[in-house]
Amino acid sequence: MSGRNGGYSTKLLKFSNQEATSDQFRVSIKAKNNDSIFENLKDFWEIKESAFYECDMLLSGNQIEDFEYRFNPVGNIKEKFDSRIVNLSSLKAAERLLQRKTDPTAFEEKDENDLPKGLFNKNEVVDISQYEIGDVYVKLFAFERTPSIRSAADVGDDVNTYLKENSGIRVYRDGMRVYDYGEKGNDWLGLSSTADIGKKLRNEHVVGYVFLNRKSSSGLVEKTNREGFIENGSYAAFTDALKWAIRYTFLNYRNPDKERLSEYYTKSAEPVISLLEDAKIYIDKHLENEKHKRTLVKYIVRAQEEYKTIVDTLYRSAGLGILSATIVHEIEKLIKEINLQIKSSSESATVKMLIRRLDTTIKKFSFMIKKTDIKKHNVESIYRQALLFIELRLKNHSIDISMNSDTDAKCSASMNHATNVLLNILDNSTYWLNNAKEGNKKIRIFITDKYLEGYVTMLIADNGPGFHDDPKYLIKPFISTKPYSIGSGLGLYIADELMSEMNGSLSFPDYDDISEFFDGSIFRSGVVVALNFKKVD
Repeated sequence: MSGRNGGYSTKLLKFSNQEATSDQFRVSIKAKNNDSIFENLKDFWEIKESAFYECDMLLSGNQIEDFEYRFNPVGNIKEKFDSRIVNLSSLKAAERLLQRKTDPTAFEEKDENDLPKGLFNKNEVVDISQYEIGDVYVKLFAFERTPSIRSAADVGDDVNTYLKENSGIRVYRDGMRVYDYGEKGNDWLGLSSTADIGKKLRNEHVVGYVFLNRKSSSGLVEKTNREGFIENGSYAAFTDALKWAIRYTFLNYRNPDKERLSEYYTKSAEPVISLLEDAKIYIDKHLENEKHKRTLVKYIVRAQEEYKTIVDTLYRSAGLGILSATIVHEIEKLIKEINLQIKSSSESATVKMLIRRLDTTIKKFSFMIKKTDIKKHNVESIYRQALLFIELRLKNHSIDISMNSDTDAKCSASMNHATNVLLNILDNSTYWLNNAKEGNKKIRIFITDKYLEGYVTMLIADNGPGFHDDPKYLIKPFISTKPYSIGSGLGLYIADELMSEMNGSLSFPDYDDISEFFDGSIFRSGVVVALNFKKVD
């Protein structure tokens, strides 16, 4: 099962030649009086040439010890897209470290400094060596089922027919098949139940193999009827490690390639407002009855207004959803402090101070609900407003934030929308700075009108791990590189839409283009975001 591009490392090469398996056999059939009946019938070695995405992984201990991902454009698509290979050296710490969600009932607060690099919050490390599993080799062939892409690649129906009967992930122990993993309808890793829109790997789209060594995998005990493993602690660790490797690490590399193909070959619908505007023009041009014309145009205008209202409400609601956890956390902390003061002290001054803080927090929350019009603002006021919401969280995570400016120029913005945008960016920075498990966490903001002509720009830089993918890909809806079920994939998309609504823009400059605004090079490896607000006199 060696890859088409051949570039295996020594570790993967040791496992990659696993072709002799117990369920592999050849049948010779002769059709009487019809020698052509089986003409053009493909076997798997031909079918796999239609797999756009291929991956080899070696899982050992608590790490992905070796890794190779290959994007293989098929057929005519080779003329439009280049193949690519990603090796272990490109993986981030979180992608290499095998982990799973912590059991909420067993959750205990841990010192961030004691956690391994790459471990996500509320996750725990999965070390398969502690469960007597040994090294695990994973081989994946993932196929494209999007009709427009299949058509462009000239992938025949024989591939679909094969996948209907043979898709899934099989398990082998010393070459012997462990049933019934990989049988039709047995989605034992829950691939199809991953409900993250736009980044699924459905069980029906993949042919995969998991290889184990019998001697070193004694923790996995087969049932007496030979139908799979007993679901003990070792089995849970085995499946959790595979889920992380496939549903998180592999998809982090497959999804951008899949998105680029979909963007090129799938015709996207025009914006609703644009379509309604076209309808108005058509009616005005072709409809002669003035009464009917006025009536239809009136309905279209109403539809446009209602659509804009719905979209605006959704943006604000989505922003509230992203921020609500921070607000609730602040309120809960204040209430706890108030209760402690009431119980432990007769001093009323401290209690009054805490109640005033609680009142301020609730007023902040009410500000986010109210819609604000686009007006002239000082960009520094947007920073100060956002800081009211997030300063306590940044302090709790020991993140140093500061702001500088070289301009007093005013901008055109909705204070509500602009605050939402900045909080989205800061929320992302906070998450990834914490996940990097590094000390000296910093966020720097610089406000200038010298970066982009006609705009006042807020440059935001952090010294975290940086973007995993092209930011232009990450601003699409439902795209997130946070582990499954943590990120909604809407934060940057909402920020981009809100900036556009205010006649501004969201951009991602290279550090070298903005280094003059920041001291030192510690932000070179991190994220740099530019919020460009329209400059006004």
